[in-house]
Amino acid sequence: MIKLKKLLEWNNKDFEGQPNRWSKKFGESDGLTEFERKGGKDTVVEDLNVNFYSQIRGQAKYLLDSAKNLQRAIKNQNDMTTIEEIEYIYTKSKLMLEMTKDRKYQQW
Repeated sequence: MIKLKKLLEWNNKDFEGQPNRWSKKFGESDGLTEFERKGGKDTVVEDLNVNFYSQIRGQAKYLLDSAKNLQRAIKNQNDMTTIEEIEYIYTKSKLMLEMTKDRKYQQW
């Protein structure tokens, strides 16, 4: 029989020995985490161009309309519309995220 205490223990050692990625030691003057100090870079894209923001604004309008439709469907307990709107929001969000990685929307 497996005891609850055994199930709740954290036994994952996969990240042991990896550089600290999200916080830094107190008193470090350079402001970098251990991960950044060793040359690691996060994959966040920060240099998006004006065309990206124009395109994403249009996508966001459709997303907002869909969120309103979802709220209505939930209020009316309409199963089919609720599922359709959730799927649409998920798909639209993935599209918007992919746009951030598209080279044509990045500044040179």
